[in-house]
Amino acid sequence: MDELKRAKVKATFFMLGEHVAKYPQVARRVVNEGHEVGNHTYTHHGLLYYTNDELKKEINDAQEIIRSATGVTTLYFRPPKAWLTNEEKAQIGKMGYKVILWSLNSKDWVSFDDKYIVNYIVRNIRPGDILLFHDSGGVFSIEGGSRKETVRVIYRLVEKLQEKGYKFVTISELLNGENSNGE
Repeated sequence: MDELKRAKVKATFFMLGEHVAKYPQVARRVVNEGHEVGNHTYTHHGLLYYTNDELKKEINDAQEIIRSATGVTTLYFRPPKAWLTNEEKAQIGKMGYKVILWSLNSKDWVSFDDKYIVNYIVRNIRPGDILLFHDSGGVFSIEGGSRKETVRVIYRLVEKLQEKGYKFVTISELLNGENSNGE
């Protein structure tokens, strides 16, 4: 978040309920610094075989802890690993959420270095892309994992993409056709 602040960029953070419960001060900081918040489930388990009740509980439990910590009611939902059946997507829509995936994965969880990540994104980005970054985790875990390279990427990536005319916006700004200045 320090690098986003330095770059004067707002982002959308899809939060895990377990992480918000563990680190409510971080969730509050995200909101207090003007970033947007989405729901990424409570536990980050794959949802493919959940019953409707289990799916609702997973999302509602995350929503409750996010609201409790930040005062924010989320509008957007991102399923872990993008695994979601059409039936689940419909159920999530009935719960009042818009499902948001990504179009360009930074692969920061794979332990690539910052130079590789920046070059990969600059080479592959297209207008309207939603970039995926992570705040923790690795190939096999949602906890731990070094985000040192992710942090190194942020400011340099913003500079390079702004030089090419790209603007950084939150999900709601993207969906509403606004730029990061609300214009």
